Amino acid sequence: VVYLKEVVEMPHYWKKHQNLFLTSELEEALSKQKKNRYYHIIEDTFKSYFGTGLGQPAFNFSVYNSDGELVRLSDYRGKLVVLDVWATWCGPCISSRPDYQKIAEKYSGNEKISFLAISKDVKRYVWEKFLQKKGSSTNVTELYLPFDMNEQFDQHYFTVSIPRYILIDANGRIINANIDGPSIAMEKIIEDALSKI
Repeated sequence: VVYLKEVVEMPHYWKKHQNLFLTSELEEALSKQKKNRYYHIIEDTFKSYFGTGLGQPAFNFSVYNSDGELVRLSDYRGKLVVLDVWATWCGPCISSRPDYQKIAEKYSGNEKISFLAISKDVKRYVWEKFLQKKGSSTNVTELYLPFDMNEQFDQHYFTVSIPRYILIDANGRIINANIDGPSIAMEKIIEDALSKI
């Protein structure tokens, strides 16, 4: 179970292993650990992982926009939502932002989809300074996740590492919580989802 916990917590490593296990097998392995005094730690990891599966209700997070206004996921109900979970200290996040923004621009004017970029920076002013210096795409809504809400967000979206790209359908259910990154493959996933709205 320690092995399973480790591979589940490391998304890039997990991808190489996920086809080896069925959900039923993971649940069986977890159930055998109920007497383990660290069971609650293992259970939290598995709950987080299972909670981001296809069709699971997406957690209705609360974040702030650049004007300081509170924004909730439910505000986007009826639209396809693409999340980019990132931070200014994350090198891969920064290098992927231009590609994410290019994809978002392709859907400019399409009212069926919204692109959000949620910063996990500890300090809000660091995020604001970055946006002032680097700017953003007009079709990406920049949002800030307060530090004290990080743990709750991580538990529900299994964001143990970033960048993390998540697609949520118009009914607020998860389509894909582990998209590899901005790419043709991401666009295909988006197109497939848009065709169902």
